[in-house]
Amino acid sequence: MKVELLADGYTFLIDTKQMPIGEVAEWIELEHRCCPFFDFELAVYGEDGAVWLSLKGRPGVKQFIEADMPKLRVR
Repeated sequence: MKVELLADGYTFLIDTKQMPIGEVAEWIELEHRCCPFFDFELAVYGEDGAVWLSLKGRPGVKQFIEADMPKLRVR
């Protein structure tokens, strides 16, 4: 999975063969219920069909993501 660092979080390139956009949207809905401090952004780009999911938020959110995903690799 490709991951990019943001000032206030991370953005992830989603493999829609493994997780279709509809499932990503369902995951966002469920995750928002338990972690309302996340700001979610789902971007779908035209011709190449790239799907990016950004998780970001207030101070401390980035560290929360890192603690929850210890194997997070930024490229």
